[in-house]
Amino acid sequence: MPTPGAAAAGAAPVWESVCPPVSGPMPAAAGRGRAPEDSDGGPRIESQHPCSQGGGTMIAEARTCSEQLAFGLRTIQGAIRDLTPEQLAFVPPGLANSIATLVLHVAATEVVVAEQISGRQAAEDLRRAVLLDRYTPAPGAPIPAAGPGETAASLIGKLQRARAEVLAALEALTPADLERTFPFRPGGRPQPLTFFLHLLPFHIASHYGQIALIKRFLRQDA
Repeated sequence: MPTPGAAAAGAAPVWESVCPPVSGPMPAAAGRGRAPEDSDGGPRIESQHPCSQGGGTMIAEARTCSEQLAFGLRTIQGAIRDLTPEQLAFVPPGLANSIATLVLHVAATEVVVAEQISGRQAAEDLRRAVLLDRYTPAPGAPIPAAGPGETAASLIGKLQRARAEVLAALEALTPADLERTFPFRPGGRPQPLTFFLHLLPFHIASHYGQIALIKRFLRQDA
C-alpha cells in the first residue's frame, strides 16, 4: 500500500486499488431526500463537528463535502444498525461483497483520501482495522473481505474513526489547496482536489445503494 505522497513520486496511485469501478445500482446523490433516523446510539457527526453544520473555519468546498458526507454516514448507520453479524457477513448469490466488506471499503477509502490530502499516514491500528494492509495496489483488484464477527457497532465505530480523519483533513484546507492535484489512475491525468471532494460523497452514496440491494436479499431469505 503506497504511503501518502507516493503517487506523486511515481508509485502506483492508491485510488484504483481502494476505489475500483462501482457496479450495481446507483442511488440518488447524497444530500437528497430525508436521511434515516440516527438511533444507533453512536454520536452524530454533525453535532460533533461544527464545520459540518456550516460553522467553524472550513473553506466552502470542504464544508459542502463534509455536509454531504454527514448525510451519507447517517444513511449507512441507519441501514446497518439493526443487522446481525450473520446478516452483515452474508454475500448474496451473484454478488461479490458482504455489507460488512462494503462498509469497511467506504471507511478505507476515506482514510486514504484523508492521507492524500493531509500528507500524513493514519495510525497503523486504524489502517489495519479498515483492511488497508490487505489491499492489492492494482487496478480492478478485489476489495478485501471483512473478517468474521463484525457487528453493526464495530463497523460504525470504524466508520466514525475514518470520518474523523477526513474531517481533520478538510478543516486544514485553505483556498490555495484547491489548486493541488492528485493522480486518479496509473497514467491518467492528475485531478484537482475538488474532484476528490466530489468523489467522497458519491462513493459513499454508491455503496449505500449496494447495501440497500443486499438488504433486499435478506428480506427475501427471512
